[in-house]
Amino acid sequence: MEALTFGINCAPCIAHFIRDKNADRFCQQYLQAAQAVKDYHYVDDFIYSGDDYVEVGNIATQGGFHIRNWSSNSKEVLRILKSDSLLPEADEITATEKVLGLYWVPNSDVFTFICKFARLKRNVLDSDKTPTKRELLQVLMSMYVPHVFISCFTIELKILLFVDASELAYAAVCYLRIRQGERTYFSFVAFKAKVAPLSPLSKPKMELQAAVIGAKLSNRIQHNPSLPINSSCYWSDSKTVLKWLRMDP
Repeated sequence: MEALTFGINCAPCIAHFIRDKNADRFCQQYLQAAQAVKDYHYVDDFIYSGDDYVEVGNIATQGGFHIRNWSSNSKEVLRILKSDSLLPEADEITATEKVLGLYWVPNSDVFTFICKFARLKRNVLDSDKTPTKRELLQVLMSMYVPHVFISCFTIELKILLFVDASELAYAAVCYLRIRQGERTYFSFVAFKAKVAPLSPLSKPKMELQAAVIGAKLSNRIQHNPSLPINSSCYWSDSKTVLKWLRMDP
C-alpha cells in the first residue's frame, strides 16, 4: 500500500510501524527529532518536555514535519513556533488544553480533571435518592485517569461495586526527589490502588501485595528514557513485609 487506510483493524499498527521506520531512517541526520518521534508520540499527538526553550524549539522544527495546534507553557517556545502560519497567536498561552483525555493548564503547568457525567440519566451527585450500583459504575467508568492520578478517590467507588466488594484496599505511590545545588524538590509522579480480593487475606499479605505493585510502578517509571534516576528507595511500614523481603525465597 502507498497510502494508509484508516478504519481497518491493522491501521494503528501500520501507522506506528511507518512512523518508527521513518525515524530510524533519518536518525543520523535528525537524532533528537527521531528520538522524539519514537518515544513521545501517541498516534498523532506529540508531547515533550525539555530543559530549555531552545532545545524544545529545535525539536519542534526538525525533520520537516508540519505539526498543527502547538501549545506550550513557555512564551519563548511559542515565539519560535510563531512562524507557522497555522498558529497566528503563538505567543499567547491558552487557558486549558486537552491532552490525551486529561486537561492541562499551561499557565500553571498542572493537570486537572473535569467530571461532567454527561451520560448519566439523572444527577446522582445532588439527588436525595440513593444511586444504584449501575449508576455508580457509570460514574466510575466515565472518569479517564491515566497514571491513576486520582485513584485515592476512585478506589472508594471500586470498593462499593459488584465483584469488587470489599472493605479493604491496598495502594502504592511514587514521588520524585530532585536535587539542584542546595535546593531539593519533591514531586508526585504516580499512584496505584487496588481493591482487596474477595478471598480473605491477612494484613501482612495485603501489605506484601502493596509492596509488589509499588515495585512494579517504580520499575515502569524508571524505564522513562528522558528521566535518568540515580537511585530509588522503597518504603513500607510493615515490619513483617520487610523481613519477608530479606528472607530466602
